Amino acid sequence: MKRTFFAMLLVVMLFSLAFGSIGYAKKQEKISIKLGHVEPAVSGLHQGALKFKSLVEERSGGRVEVHVFPHSELGSGPEMGEMTQAGALEMSILPVGHIGGLCQELQILDIPFLFPADPELSQKIMNGPAGEKLASVLEKVGLTGIGFWNVGYKHYTAQKPLRSPADFRGLKMRAMPSPLIVESFKILGASATTVPYEEVYTALQLGTVDGHENPIWAIADMKFYEVQKYITLSNHSAFEEVMVANPHWFSNLPEDIREIIIEADSEARRHCFEETQRLDKERLREIMDYGTEVIRLTPEESAAFKEVLEPVRERYIKLVGQFGAELLELLDREIARVTK
Repeated sequence: MKRTFFAMLLVVMLFSLAFGSIGYAKKQEKISIKLGHVEPAVSGLHQGALKFKSLVEERSGGRVEVHVFPHSELGSGPEMGEMTQAGALEMSILPVGHIGGLCQELQILDIPFLFPADPELSQKIMNGPAGEKLASVLEKVGLTGIGFWNVGYKHYTAQKPLRSPADFRGLKMRAMPSPLIVESFKILGASATTVPYEEVYTALQLGTVDGHENPIWAIADMKFYEVQKYITLSNHSAFEEVMVANPHWFSNLPEDIREIIIEADSEARRHCFEETQRLDKERLREIMDYGTEVIRLTPEESAAFKEVLEPVRERYIKLVGQFGAELLELLDREIARVTK
């Protein structure tokens, strides 16, 4: 009887040790994160992504390994959005204009002349209640929104000076596939066409399109200024990208790792912002040295554009509905708060 008892006890102990070891191994298993984005390695966003990698790996004590894939190495913005939804990609940082089709509410950021021209103020707005509410709506389309990354302001380029809404009449403008961006150009009297980013230089060179919009660092990186005579520093739209994660994967991470990711995102997007500001100043000098004429809109000229493009706000509300009206109202309140 004793012999049977000790034999059973030995079996139980062996099972406990075996399953305990498995549990321990699982706890110690390294978490691997693939993080994709569309921007080149020279961008402030990529520098921010590398900062994120460094912070997460350091603060997790090596439990997490982050692999960053820049410049659409894993696919286009919309493709990476779908990959993140499906769980084939743990995390990505995507331009709002690329995933507006997945989540129409995000198109609020494509309303021109919505934000104050000061990039520091736009950062405060998107790091506050409005940014948090906007990120939360991504859950309904199978994405967890972590935070918004500002990668500069968009400006207009063309073969002629663009100082007033009337100057756009009859122009063919390259645009991202966002209904509100297309609508904006239509209101200005221009026609909008979607040209793949890597083909924009040739399209501008051949006159397939007359102009486009982009941040300064991107205009310089792609040498668009070589085939455009004028750049209007319009600051008409904050170029926001959003860090997203697969919801199932993110919710099943250990709580401390989720907190590390959220804190690292906050610090990394600030690093992205600072690098972008530095790059914009450097690259603007490069553009001016080349001989491209740089036009700066006066406050009165900006106000004229904002007035003409006011219907875009109504188009957004019509597109999204009552929730869109509430989001716009919240964003307006936050803008008023930080600019007073």
